[in-house]
Amino acid sequence: MNTGSLKKFDFNKRYRLFVLTEKIPILIMCFVSLTFGTLRAQDDKDEIILVPQNRAIVQRCFLELDGVKKTFCVAVGEPNKVHYALDLSTGAIVKIWKGDFLEATTMWTGRGQEQLAEPLGNKILTIKSNSSILFENGSKHKNANQSLEYKGYTLDVKGSPTFKYANDGIEVEDRIWSTVEDTQKLHRDIRFSLNSSNGENIKYRLAQGASIRKIKKNVYSINDKSYIITISSKLKSEPEIQNTSHGQDLVIPLSSIKNSDVLEYYITW
Repeated sequence: MNTGSLKKFDFNKRYRLFVLTEKIPILIMCFVSLTFGTLRAQDDKDEIILVPQNRAIVQRCFLELDGVKKTFCVAVGEPNKVHYALDLSTGAIVKIWKGDFLEATTMWTGRGQEQLAEPLGNKILTIKSNSSILFENGSKHKNANQSLEYKGYTLDVKGSPTFKYANDGIEVEDRIWSTVEDTQKLHRDIRFSLNSSNGENIKYRLAQGASIRKIKKNVYSINDKSYIITISSKLKSEPEIQNTSHGQDLVIPLSSIKNSDVLEYYITW
């Protein structure tokens, strides 16, 4: 099979990447997993930049959040230049941004000691990373910060992932995406596999912040409009704003979602 002519890039004279002239990666010798994207080397600064092209890039990485290195994260870059990162231990979105995707220089050069991925672009929003699924025992959450069990992901035809988790017998599928027509919004569909015995006691934490304010029905401002959450699902009752030791939580009982096991909302920032 004719795969086209090859170009060879030398990054810091240590790692070599062979790509097709169409910039489709076929071999990366530094534990890199890309799908129909490319790396761009800027020789003057020795930077390694991940660039999504025809399909999304799903890249496992470390991220620094509030001065702490999070070691179980994934960054997803979309060709429409709206990107996000998840903490896979909690299932929480921790960063959203627009423009260029990711710098991976410290991950893949030298001995990779720092190993931090750096989101690029602009309008970078950082969100607290705590568990999204809450189990209630009376008025208190039994596992407000309990980790989820990460079960991997599947890809759609455009390379965008749906992440899978489990927690105490509950299975979760989490799809996150944006559209070319409206790059100010990041959409999220979360599907829960529930049964009658556990569905009544579970809440989902939509947001956490110093302050949360209701703007109108199903629309909430987080941290004085640092970002806004709009709930698309039809609900039997409104979400709850709960006071906590760290500020406020916006939570929704899964039993309040009408005739569905799917919670749909979007973030505007």
